Amino acid sequence: MERLIQVLLKVLVLFLIITVGYVVSRCGILSQEGSRTLSRLVICVTFPAYILGRAMAAEQASPRLVLLMLGLSFAHYLVLFGLAWLWPRVFRVPAAQIGSYRFMLTFANVGFVGFPVVAAVLGDEAVFAATMFNLPFNLLVYTVGVMMLRGSRGQRFNPRLLLTPSVVACLLAIVIALVPIRWPGVLRETCQTLGAITTPAALLIIGATLAGMPLRLLAGSPRLYALCAFRLVLMPLLVWAALRGWIGDPIILGVMVLLAGMPVATNGTMLCLTYGGDQQLMAQGTFLTTLLSLLTIPLMALLLQV
Repeated sequence: MERLIQVLLKVLVLFLIITVGYVVSRCGILSQEGSRTLSRLVICVTFPAYILGRAMAAEQASPRLVLLMLGLSFAHYLVLFGLAWLWPRVFRVPAAQIGSYRFMLTFANVGFVGFPVVAAVLGDEAVFAATMFNLPFNLLVYTVGVMMLRGSRGQRFNPRLLLTPSVVACLLAIVIALVPIRWPGVLRETCQTLGAITTPAALLIIGATLAGMPLRLLAGSPRLYALCAFRLVLMPLLVWAALRGWIGDPIILGVMVLLAGMPVATNGTMLCLTYGGDQQLMAQGTFLTTLLSLLTIPLMALLLQV
């Protein structure tokens, strides 16, 4: 229970940093153009460093475990892609918001929130499995995720996105996970220090985006609350019900259930600023799902103890 409380306090930190972003934007310290510049810095420099730093720091495991988690993760995202395609049709989402809704349904905050939750509920030994399960996220969010956001504005996918720093870093991270190499400490620490900038910067950008919205819009809409319910409650329940009879390892099952119920990924707003999409809707979704996860995370922890 004490460790779970620590996780909930960590989620609370998200709101404090978002609030700082809101205040500094309202005070004119962080402008909308400054947010775009900061987004490009994160996407091109700090997030690739974050990916590589985590891969270098992770303990080596058997190639079988690495490939198993990668396979489960890709299968998980294939299901989500199908649901994301159906969602706008079922809920009659306006054309300008389709890409952002698809992104929010598919990509969750598996890093800053997901890893501490996994460690608190399942123990530190589960973090490596979570890291391997998360690798496809880093690859797909900058390819398929960008396609979703660009598609909402009638733009086609640019193959050059496959050569962006984040995608290249993700491919290198998979190699690092499979090849047992001891990396120089100074290189690992450099990547980790640069990567540590990523989450605070993303949260500041979310706060700055919310600052440009009328206060009455921060509460969201019924359509957005439906997405929150699906992402935070129904999705982890479906994963638990579908896989508990197939996966005998409680650590692997727990990782999949917990990460399935995380709030919207914080880098969604940055990608909207860079590639298109409804950035205000994305900031709303990130804000609301993170807030509501304070209630749903303990419920998931109890589910895994049944």
